[in-house]
Amino acid sequence: MLLKMLIRPISFVRSTDLMTVTKPHRERSARSMQRRNAGDAPHVVGARGPMRNREYDSMKPSTFALLGAATLGLAACGGPKDTGNAAADAANDSVALNTAAPAIPGPAQAFANTAAASDAFEIAASQLALEKSGSANVKKFATHMIAAHTESAGKLKAAAATASPALTPDATLTAGQQAKLDTLRAASGGAFDTGYIAEQRAAHDAALAALRDYAANGDAAPLKALAAELVPVVAAHVNMAKSLKP
Repeated sequence: MLLKMLIRPISFVRSTDLMTVTKPHRERSARSMQRRNAGDAPHVVGARGPMRNREYDSMKPSTFALLGAATLGLAACGGPKDTGNAAADAANDSVALNTAAPAIPGPAQAFANTAAASDAFEIAASQLALEKSGSANVKKFATHMIAAHTESAGKLKAAAATASPALTPDATLTAGQQAKLDTLRAASGGAFDTGYIAEQRAAHDAALAALRDYAANGDAAPLKALAAELVPVVAAHVNMAKSLKP
């Protein structure tokens, strides 16, 4: 009897302890089973309990589509730029940086160009005079100008070639000279003779001033010597043009 009384409390304590130990385990097992039954769906704030499997499954396609679109949008905005456009821009920048400004001719080259253009204008205008003028005096003067300026143009090329460094005269007419030549080409009769004589006077005055200046201050010895040689020749042309009558 005494033994039974001692065993019963021990059994009771063990049973109670076992219940205490196994109760939390059963609760965790119940919650685990609940999650499995719910398909491990995520809990949504504001919902009453976990979402059902069909609600979660219906959400997945639209959610993944939105995520995919957002990813593509970010890739387009933050991805590498068009390499073709970048290469073209770099090439344009390189061309702009490497394009040198037109070289300004030195005093010798500038003089050679001025003298060559002057000769070319005198020859072209005088050729028009031979074609268009009805005045014997004008044609005689024009013939003399063609011969004289053809000769001076040849001397200019020779002197420029012996300069150091060698130079090549540019006989391109200035815009003003070309405009005057076009005006003469459009004129006829007495208007042409008057215009030709006026242009010959102005052109020879300008040529004489350029020759005198370079003869005194020129930096290339061959061209400086030529300028000094041509000063009296062109001065004679000035006097001839002033006394010319149609």
